[in-house]
Amino acid sequence: MKATCYGKIYRIIKRLMDEGKDRFIIYPFGERGRLVKRVLNESFGITEQYLFDKVASEDTSCRVFAINQADGMDLNGCTVLLASDNPNIYSDVRHQAIVSFSFEAIVDLFSPSFFYDPEVYYDTSYYSKELPSYTRYSLCESCMKEIYAKGIKGAVAELGVLKGEFANIMSMCFPERKLYLFDTFEGVKEEELPREEAEMWDAMQLKTASRYFRNVPEVETILRNIAWRDHAIVKKGFFPDTVKGDEKLAEESFCLVDVDMGFYEPTKAALNYFYDKLAPGGYMFIDDVRHKGVYSVRQAFEEFCEEKKPGYSTIQYADVGLAVVSKPYHK
Repeated sequence: MKATCYGKIYRIIKRLMDEGKDRFIIYPFGERGRLVKRVLNESFGITEQYLFDKVASEDTSCRVFAINQADGMDLNGCTVLLASDNPNIYSDVRHQAIVSFSFEAIVDLFSPSFFYDPEVYYDTSYYSKELPSYTRYSLCESCMKEIYAKGIKGAVAELGVLKGEFANIMSMCFPERKLYLFDTFEGVKEEELPREEAEMWDAMQLKTASRYFRNVPEVETILRNIAWRDHAIVKKGFFPDTVKGDEKLAEESFCLVDVDMGFYEPTKAALNYFYDKLAPGGYMFIDDVRHKGVYSVRQAFEEFCEEKKPGYSTIQYADVGLAVVSKPYHK
């Protein structure tokens, strides 16, 4: 792992130096931070301007400032090298970096995003194949690489956030873009469903899913675990009510939208609304189109395809299938 990290650190710093940058800050200064310092000092012969961590420390080799000391220091012209891939502090480190430094000065050394490291276009997936949702995560990562490589503009969005796991993946892949999160954030009780919606589900599937619909964290808890939470925009309520009268959203375009709501009416409305707002070359994921028993999504998707006639493919993972729709790309 260290050898892989070393190569990634080296190529990013080399690119930054080729761009004329030569003043660097390392934050945080843990195990990965020490590796970054070694690459910077030994491979490039550069001494970092400052080292920052959660708390200040000093030994015979270096002085480390507390991150809250950054305010008021002269950091103009410095590039901040974010040096942590620890999942337990990942989102907090990135949030604190935006609080303490300008976003434009930050380079996330361990991000999966092409935004920070164009060479990831040729890398194997950042995500472990052992993850239950590896297929979905890797698909998001692959689409991200194409979006950046082609210079496709636009925000990203997820409809049906649940606990926010996939929203975090989208945030990691698109760190500088607005991330719209559409959900009731209160769950849905089975008895509250219109009869027509309930009848589009297999009874056992609906009973199983209803436990997830009720077990929903607070919005603040979800946001706390999102990598670049500062760019998240919460749209709380039922779709499409949450887009009505929103003039800023009406002017927005999107490069990637994930639709994962499970019900016919909101899914059909979301497909029609967001397909028209996709930038050329953008993608839309529709979850549960090959999930046996969730016939509501399949029906909404088939009606959407009959009307819009998009090109699409479906991918199966676990017992869940999703469709990928791409808007025709042109320069």
